[in-house]
Amino acid sequence: MKVLISFLLILSLTSCSTHKETNLSIRDTDCAVNWGLCSIFKNQEYSIKKAQELKKIAILDSGIDDENGLLKGKVTRKYNAITKTSETKDNLGHGTSVASIIAAEENEYTIRGINPYVEIYDVKVIDDEGSGQIDHVVEGIRWSIENRVDIINISFGFSHDLRELKDIVDEAVKNDITIVASAGNNYGLSPDYPARYENVVSVGSINRSMGKSKFNSKGKIDVYAPGEEIVVMKNQGLVAVESGASLAAAYITGIISINHMWSIENIKRENNKLLKTGDLNNE
Repeated sequence: MKVLISFLLILSLTSCSTHKETNLSIRDTDCAVNWGLCSIFKNQEYSIKKAQELKKIAILDSGIDDENGLLKGKVTRKYNAITKTSETKDNLGHGTSVASIIAAEENEYTIRGINPYVEIYDVKVIDDEGSGQIDHVVEGIRWSIENRVDIINISFGFSHDLRELKDIVDEAVKNDITIVASAGNNYGLSPDYPARYENVVSVGSINRSMGKSKFNSKGKIDVYAPGEEIVVMKNQGLVAVESGASLAAAYITGIISINHMWSIENIKRENNKLLKTGDLNNE
């Protein structure tokens, strides 16, 4: 089963911005490990238009370790929605992994972020045991709205539709915030919420062979991105190889931050084109 993501490349390279352009190169040696970046930017070089006002990305997760490794100094603001303080220490490493896919600086290692020219807003909504409460997620989204972010990345989800979650998602979208969410690792069962909402970009995972990952959910998935054997940076500057739809969501968040054309309508339109041509098998 093949899942072509060429439209990721098309949309990411057709920005109409007139801001200063920066070229980033991907070495041949990088592609053996960082296959995800190479599969999106196939010509091994891509341009990022560094805007005067950088895109603000709120990462709702377990916190971000920005004191070690490639994310040092990358976080602009921090908020702990659990304690309602600015202490967001990441003891799980999940939020740091997501952030490294989105924004790790170019370096001599194989970890490379999609767009290093963003402002990261670290919003801790998952506790140190890996549990997430709906009240904390709602609080985190509300804080993101108040701080006028451009994109919210949610690399987790809930199995049930919750009115308070839907209401705050709707409020965020009304404030021109794009929400990207993992569809979940549900092995053929329905996607999680908020990914299942029509106004949220729902992301599934593909592997090195451009096939859908076996752990994917089935149903409302708007776009697929690399999510298996992904090299990431964990807390304390450690490097790991991980898999999951949560990582795929981070790729899409990074790409959307490059190109303003990536509205949810455009994503669905391109996805439907691939379905009709047979290039994307959604079965």
